[in-house]
This record gives sequence, structure tokens and C-alpha cells, in this order.
Amino acid sequence: MTSTTVEPIGDTQLRIQRAFDAPVDLVFAAHTEPEHLVNWMTGPGDMALVEAHMDVRAGGRFTWRYASPSGDEITMQGVFLEVEPPHRMVQRDDWGQDLPSPEIETTFEEIDGQTVATITYTLPDQATRDHIIEDGGMVEGFSASHDRLDALLTAS
Repeated sequence: MTSTTVEPIGDTQLRIQRAFDAPVDLVFAAHTEPEHLVNWMTGPGDMALVEAHMDVRAGGRFTWRYASPSGDEITMQGVFLEVEPPHRMVQRDDWGQDLPSPEIETTFEEIDGQTVATITYTLPDQATRDHIIEDGGMVEGFSASHDRLDALLTAS
């Protein structure tokens, strides 16, 4: 199994990357179709994605609802700025009042029979970027989610 890598870029960006043993169309679908997304994406801490609504087109909106085993819930939403199936999408997340609204570019590139998914967050400043890496659970969250996605892709 390949591991997820998380690395800072410059002062305000964060790159997350993972290779999957699956064709690019399948990996793109797993990231953009709600019926697939709820089977692998995790949220902060022990939260699971329990509901997703996505209009995957430029100007389309998305809403994701996460719930914990104890019943706590959070909702995240945003808008797709660009969508080029099955190779690229750019979205702006709305993390709520007093939180940054990062721009996130996700690319999917097929290389030697694998699909490499690269997610690049652009944040307002270095302090926010560093907080997300160190305290925000981003590394653990993406690693757990990607492990789940890898298992699903391998099983299909």
C-alpha cells in the first residue's frame, strides 16, 4: 500500500498526495460522487461523512455533513470553481465564520497504471497552514480517508 504524503509548499500552500491502484476515471468518481464519498471520507477526530450533496460543475455547490458516534455534527460547504473531468477540480471551502476559506485544487494523473491524486490547499497565511498541519489533524485525517479509499478501490 502507498502512503499519503503531506508537505508544505512555500508559505501558504499544503500538498497532499496519494497513488491508487485504479484508473483515473474511478478515482475521480470516488472523489465526486456522493454515494462513493460517504464510504471513505472521514472528518475531524472520530467524525464520519454521513451525507453529501454535490453539483460537480463550475459554480456548483457542495454540502457535506459529518457526525460522530456521540451524535455531534458539523456541516462543511463550498463551491466548485473549475471542473475538468476526470483530471482536475478546484473548489473553495467555507469552513465557517472566523475560519479561512481555502482554495483547493485536486488533480488526478494516471502514471504507470496508478492514479496519483494531488490535493493542493492555498491558505491565507503561513500560520494557518502550519496550524492545519500541526494541530488540525489534516495528516491523520487524509491518511485514514485515503486508506479507506484504497481498500474500496482494491475491492472493486
